[in-house]
Amino acid sequence: MAVSPIRFKNLSPSDLKQILLISCCVCGGSIMVLVGMGFQPGWANGWPMGISKHVVFASFVTTVFLVATVSASAFVISFCCFIAERITKRPYLGWVSFVFAILIVFASAIAYSPTVYQNVRTEIMRVWH
Repeated sequence: MAVSPIRFKNLSPSDLKQILLISCCVCGGSIMVLVGMGFQPGWANGWPMGISKHVVFASFVTTVFLVATVSASAFVISFCCFIAERITKRPYLGWVSFVFAILIVFASAIAYSPTVYQNVRTEIMRVWH
């Protein structure tokens, strides 16, 4: 009984367009939500259990930063992986390198999030007393 080799899907131009569109929409939407919430910071007031508006708003900004970072990175990385697959002519390279790179970006953004949170919270505390 012969085992057939695994066939990886190419990162096609339509896949690339879909990734670019989704990542652009997510990044743009994140920024629009951040701007909207930033000009109306009253939503961060009055949380249960004494959670301060500084913690809520800093957590929100940090989360939006994480989402925008990963989606903007996906925009750039997908194009680079598409080109790399075309240059090397290896069908697995595009998707494998895209997933690997996005995981690295996501892990890096998660690791950097406490620093972002601390900086944002410090600045919010300074501005909002």
